[in-house]
Amino acid sequence: MTIRTQRRLLWTAACLLGLACAAVGTALPAWPLASFEAEEGPDAGGAAAAETVERRPLPPLSTYAVVYGRDLQRPLVDPTPRTPERKPPPPPPVALVGTIVESQGTRALLKTKAGRIKMASVGERVDEAEVVEVGATSATIRFAGHTYTLNIEKGPQGS
Repeated sequence: MTIRTQRRLLWTAACLLGLACAAVGTALPAWPLASFEAEEGPDAGGAAAAETVERRPLPPLSTYAVVYGRDLQRPLVDPTPRTPERKPPPPPPVALVGTIVESQGTRALLKTKAGRIKMASVGERVDEAEVVEVGATSATIRFAGHTYTLNIEKGPQGS
């Protein structure tokens, strides 16, 4: 069978199927359908049974207020609740300039925002910052509920 014969056969089959669909489409509306109401009656006797079916009154429109009061274009799922963004902790009000290591204890030299240098040991407060720990090159302070580890600032050299 050649390609030309196959194509002609396929076109013929497609045309016949199209004609069959068109014939069914035009004949279907003329086909008598059984009424559902007639089948519900006790005797299923046609018109007599259809007359005995009780018609219930329709509910008032106010019962559907829940349905037509909804936003039909809303997303189908509820959005995830947004978590509030956490603010970064406030910067510490002091900077570590140096430490003093002695046999009696270690003290920190802290520079305030006003530019003054204050000496503090563990447990003391400088500008609302409490000194928690003092090491040889660092100090740990607590300010506004947050703990900060400060390292000695490198200042300009050669002076």
